Amino acid sequence: MNANDVIGKYLIAESNVPLFAFPGGSQIGMVNAGLVVGPVYSWIEKNNKLYWQFDYTIPGNAPGSYYAEHRPEFWKLSTTGSGGGAINLPTTSSLIPKWALPVALGALALFLFKNGSR
Repeated sequence: MNANDVIGKYLIAESNVPLFAFPGGSQIGMVNAGLVVGPVYSWIEKNNKLYWQFDYTIPGNAPGSYYAEHRPEFWKLSTTGSGGGAINLPTTSSLIPKWALPVALGALALFLFKNGSR
């Protein structure tokens, strides 16, 4: 079995597994031992480590995903093919600094003001 064989399948966390916004980044959450997650959307290899990519798209929001490192002690393949349980992920708003939206809106207003009179 290789990583491509896991695409579309569910994984069972054998221990608490840290989650990342991108491979090798800061931890953003945790999958508790015993939870089934998935399906696996894709995989990425970075710095000689394999990361599983899971889709985290909330209807009405921009597409998103999160990543978990593959280690034999972290995961086993689910034979039932179904997910379940809750994963501790932050909301999108907690990933964006509170000052970012006002700054972005101000920059957009300035851009439209300067370029709107053409």
